[in-house]
Amino acid sequence: ERVVVMSHVILHPLACGGTTMAWDYEEALAILGNTTSFSMETDVETETPVVAVLSGHDHRGNHHRCPQTGIHHCTFSSPLNKGDDGFAFGLVRMTENGMEIRGPRVDDLLPDVEGRPKMEVCDGDDITGPCKQITLPFRSRDTSTPAERNGNHCEAVPVDVEPITVSQSTI
Repeated sequence: ERVVVMSHVILHPLACGGTTMAWDYEEALAILGNTTSFSMETDVETETPVVAVLSGHDHRGNHHRCPQTGIHHCTFSSPLNKGDDGFAFGLVRMTENGMEIRGPRVDDLLPDVEGRPKMEVCDGDDITGPCKQITLPFRSRDTSTPAERNGNHCEAVPVDVEPITVSQSTI
């Protein structure tokens, strides 16, 4: 099975500007990368079933794929920032080998940043009609044991952010 995590806040600092993440993002990344799946049928533990984290909150949008785990961190753009001419909406379609993000202007939804797969034109279907799409490939299924994958978790990039001090007079 494949798992997609959906969260309003971002879980990876490289999937945003570095200031709009969950406060415990380092713990979250460790959990996502170290979670193992256990099959009762085969009596084998396998890699994390998480293949993507879909989030918002950082209105500019971004994409980062963790090189250690292969997890895609997609931060979708806000339609509010695109104005009347924007098309920051779309459809996510899951396949066995990847996730397709489709829409009339996919770059409005998930910006074309370094590492994001290139957009392609697709015929669409009854829901989307002709559209543009990005295909985010899933990593190959790993059948090694957790011990063999020791340290296989997404490295959190330390972020130095000045704490905001709120005094009683400013509330």
